[in-house]
Amino acid sequence: MKTKVIFRKYRGGTVIALFPEVPTDGMGELCVLQSLTVKNSVDGFKTFSNTLPASPYEYQELKEKLENMGYTLVICEKWDYEMSKIRREAAFAMKPKTKDVLSGLRLK
Repeated sequence: MKTKVIFRKYRGGTVIALFPEVPTDGMGELCVLQSLTVKNSVDGFKTFSNTLPASPYEYQELKEKLENMGYTLVICEKWDYEMSKIRREAAFAMKPKTKDVLSGLRLK
């Protein structure tokens, strides 16, 4: 399966991989990978305003590590509405349905 990714860098040089179609939770937060050991959810708009585009040279190492983990990456430069829509739909599918939540409650 192909996974869209946007590589950005903080002003200090740290490169991150943003996955615009992958939610980290049922709230639909944007998934970001700073290294192979640090995965977080972030506010996408703040992250974009606090980072710059990373060049292919700058993101090459992180890209290779992701590909070695089995990802087939589609590198994107911009984040659009359709990506956000796909992420929100995936997040909605992660949320427990009201019926599921209520089935776990015990009434006295």
